[in-house]
Amino acid sequence: MSHQDPLLEARNVVKEFPGVQALRSVDLQLLPGEIHMLLGENGAGKSTLIKILSGVYPPDSGELLLAGRSTHITSPRRARELGLFTIHQEFCLLPLFTVAQNINLGSEPSRHGFIDKTREHDAARAILDRLGFDVDPSARVCDLNVAQKQMVEIAKALQGNGRVIMLDEPTAALTGQERDKLFDILRQLRDHGVGILYISHRLEEVKMIGDRVTVLRDGAKVETFEVTETTETAHFVRLMTGKDMGSHFPSISRKDGQTLLEVAGLSDAKNFTDVSIQGRAGEIVGLFGLAGCGSIELGKAVAGASSHACGSVRVNGAAKPIRPGDPAAALDAGISYIPADRKTEGLLLDMSVQHNITLASLPGFLKGPFIRQDQERDTAASLVESLQIKSPSIDSRTRTLSGGNQQKILIAKALCRGAKVFVFCEPTRGIDIGAKMEIYKLLGRLVDSGCFVLMISSELPEILSISHRVMVMHKGRIVREFAAEEATEEKVLRCAFGG
Repeated sequence: MSHQDPLLEARNVVKEFPGVQALRSVDLQLLPGEIHMLLGENGAGKSTLIKILSGVYPPDSGELLLAGRSTHITSPRRARELGLFTIHQEFCLLPLFTVAQNINLGSEPSRHGFIDKTREHDAARAILDRLGFDVDPSARVCDLNVAQKQMVEIAKALQGNGRVIMLDEPTAALTGQERDKLFDILRQLRDHGVGILYISHRLEEVKMIGDRVTVLRDGAKVETFEVTETTETAHFVRLMTGKDMGSHFPSISRKDGQTLLEVAGLSDAKNFTDVSIQGRAGEIVGLFGLAGCGSIELGKAVAGASSHACGSVRVNGAAKPIRPGDPAAALDAGISYIPADRKTEGLLLDMSVQHNITLASLPGFLKGPFIRQDQERDTAASLVESLQIKSPSIDSRTRTLSGGNQQKILIAKALCRGAKVFVFCEPTRGIDIGAKMEIYKLLGRLVDSGCFVLMISSELPEILSISHRVMVMHKGRIVREFAAEEATEEKVLRCAFGG
């Protein structure tokens, strides 16, 4: 097979879900020895195409070819047998199994008919060391944070000798250093003839690692081209959205109202120490730190979701602080926590859009022992319209919506509850440029209405462009605070690294 013959090919692939045309006669060719970037807004069909190529979904029509031969990829197991390995956006891990067990699942080393635990552990350690990932092979997956789970997913996919590796947002939870190590591995695989299909919403990654690009929009292929043909962000955005867009970051005015959030001496022996934050109505405070600095755990503690924390959290000058480990009290006080892992910590994916929005506010819809269903439905519909949530109906399953629209549902859920303090953890993780802009505009609307936003993010451009104040965390402590106008990438990174 010559270098130009496709390794994996999709021809005229069509896929429909109830009320949604996910793919419209899509063509794609993946060559051996290339990293092919797949771009598009949320809902463009990228993940659906990956799932068809990896055997999760069957196509409604069209043809799949492997090394020039028509093939039926009937299941994920069949895909792996054919040498097709996938890292999905949703983690496919067994939480009660160890890291080593997950990495070797389906190819466990044996001795005399029994799994050889020592070889299993060593095989996992070898691939983790190769990737440069600091994860204990004997740890249970349920005890890992989001970034570590992402590392295990990557190690699990790269453990096999694949002809094709497909990755759906693999760096969403990784630090820059971890991302660079992954890119080095992908380049090595490419140089050995492996075909790599890579979905990313981070346009800088296209320029860093991509060879060719295919852009999808509304389920259809727009264009395929060499990365060397253009590196202009505006061109990528125009192809993905069908329109020109200016700066990714809107200007959000600061209102400087009354103090809404007072955090004093908040500590958790494992994750953070002596943290104090004051937040005013009408402002956004950005909190930045490297992976493992304790920022995510801090966000949960502010929202009452850490039973190990001590210190005080008050809202709107309340006489009594919120009790640690009492998220219901935090909700009642007006704090809403928007988690980084929205699919497992924030949403009930198999419930409707309406019920995800109203579930935390059901007491407000009660009349005696009964729920006033018309009022509940009207409230959900009003929030869907106000936040421009794109869904066939409010009865649609939340699982079927794009990442950006799922994120909006979490905001609608908080607004339905009457929150005034929002703790956002990685607010734009795994969503496209257009959806990011919509989320930023929603943050602007929140502060315009007198809310306070604590935004915890590993996206430094986001922190620098959206925040009115920037706090930097290092090894569990707030080491520096900057006003927006004095915060620079160099200053913030120096503090985050402990300089």
